[in-house]
Amino acid sequence: MKGLSKDLERSRRKKRAFSLFDTLISLSIVAPLSIGFWRGVWASMDHHAELFPSWFCFTFGAALHTAYTIFKDQFHNVYMKKWAKLNWRKRLRYRALRILYTYTFGMACIAHWRGSWIIIDNHLFVHTWITTSLTCSLLVCLAILRSVRNLIATPLIILIDTPCCVFKFPTRYNMVS
Repeated sequence: MKGLSKDLERSRRKKRAFSLFDTLISLSIVAPLSIGFWRGVWASMDHHAELFPSWFCFTFGAALHTAYTIFKDQFHNVYMKKWAKLNWRKRLRYRALRILYTYTFGMACIAHWRGSWIIIDNHLFVHTWITTSLTCSLLVCLAILRSVRNLIATPLIILIDTPCCVFKFPTRYNMVS
């Protein structure tokens, strides 16, 4: 009985250590790299604002998100069927496709956020009472939708690039399209 108790305690300590290590990696490496990517793309769009107007960014980002969401299961099924049959050399093309997909999805996210942010700034102005009211209203909407946890996505929610999860991402109802 004592051996089982010691093993259980060792297992708990190991789990806590891995959890701490995971958190430190997320906060000190992955999050800054992700934030740097976002900031770099956002700054590039700002620098070339004539090519990336707010309504275009908002619409492009929303449209690409919608397309990727509608077709995520089909993308996954085709990708996994072909990827599983290939040797490691031929899989390199699929790894490049994975990176391109993730990059374009990231660009869509940034464009959508940037477009939304600029539209809010341009049309709602930046006054304390408007900002506070909007923030509280949006928080209430998130609470009603039971979606407040979406506010903590970065830096601690980390996804690992694995073939089986490339095209899979959670949506509100996780419906298969």
